[in-house]
Amino acid sequence: MLVCDFQSGLLSRILDVYRFFRTPPEIILVRRGGGVSVNRGLCVHVEAIPLPIREFEESMSLASALLAMFPVMGYLASSLLLCLKIRLGGASPRLVHARFVFPEGLFGLVLARLYRVPLVISAEGSDVNVMMRKNAVLRAICRFVLAQADVAIAVSNPLQKALQQFGITNSIYLPNSVDTSSISPRSEFRKSESILFVGSMTTKKRALLLLRAFERVVMTVAAATLIMVGDGPLRKTVQEETRRKQLDGRVKLFPRVTPGFVVQLLSQAGVFVLPSVSEGLSHALLEAMAAGKVIVASSNESHKELFRDGHSALLFRLDDEKDLAEQVVLALTNEQLRSKLSRSARELCLRQFSNTEIGPKLERIYLASIQGTSRHKIGSHVRYHSQRQHEVGEVDFAPFLSRQFSAKSSKV
Repeated sequence: MLVCDFQSGLLSRILDVYRFFRTPPEIILVRRGGGVSVNRGLCVHVEAIPLPIREFEESMSLASALLAMFPVMGYLASSLLLCLKIRLGGASPRLVHARFVFPEGLFGLVLARLYRVPLVISAEGSDVNVMMRKNAVLRAICRFVLAQADVAIAVSNPLQKALQQFGITNSIYLPNSVDTSSISPRSEFRKSESILFVGSMTTKKRALLLLRAFERVVMTVAAATLIMVGDGPLRKTVQEETRRKQLDGRVKLFPRVTPGFVVQLLSQAGVFVLPSVSEGLSHALLEAMAAGKVIVASSNESHKELFRDGHSALLFRLDDEKDLAEQVVLALTNEQLRSKLSRSARELCLRQFSNTEIGPKLERIYLASIQGTSRHKIGSHVRYHSQRQHEVGEVDFAPFLSRQFSAKSSKV
């Protein structure tokens, strides 16, 4: 059973990794916000919970955060009805995986206890970097939920270190991944002055910072254009700032698009920019790397751990619009550097973040959880060996299972 509230486009990318399991799972997908189209070739049954989704912002006050938690009560109450419905339907999930610590992790914990099955929780980024760091009440809830999980997956090494600082001892590192076979660089070289941003319009993504930096970029690169894909609480502000700065003809805004359209935009873009103040590991960033785009990214902890500055990406100082503009101009104007950055980003993605690499590792985590003893802390038996950020380590599951997988299909 997969508990995941991400918007449809991102959710389809998350589901795609299951195509690379050795034994294809049957998935019961539980999500708020209505139904979703699912990937062909996967056995997915969708259970939609008709409740609103509200993002927890970095600047959200304690009162606002508590107010935003009220729909969670309905979310939890739905778990009892959902459990009964699935039981009556004859399904019997063997594992619950919640993609986000709160509220998905809390809902997943209730379902896991009702079904008496293992619980896996993925920490994705803002659940740790915003919720746990900025809000004492949410921090206490998240720590409790994570402590109950059989394993807590961190999608980046800095995120795992943050979990450990919060006293979470059952965490392991397993990054997000992308289908590198479906995204590839253009066969012919075509110079482009188009800059692409894909991400939610929230404070931590720093979309307004990018807009201000772009105003500087056009002073040097007259043909530059900016495409911003994403929705969120700051979208209206971004639209107003675009008009106020008289950049309407140069900036295109797309609230929500299909994954296929994102791939199309990537093929046309010259530079991909991610100015976030904090990240887990962005799926959009991985897709840009797979497409061989030149990456300009903020020097947050995850990006510094992921990239070698000047080799696989250009990093700029956090919240420094002047430095951001300079790095974008450099990426747009230096063709030799563009070629090196493009090739290195693609190679890094193929080596570290392909679904063919990550899918089997996620499957082993599931099987280890299912075959382990009750609430056994898998994280304490996992070895992760790395050579800084450029080597994804092998996960040792010898204490839990042999390398021979069961031939039976399992419900997740």
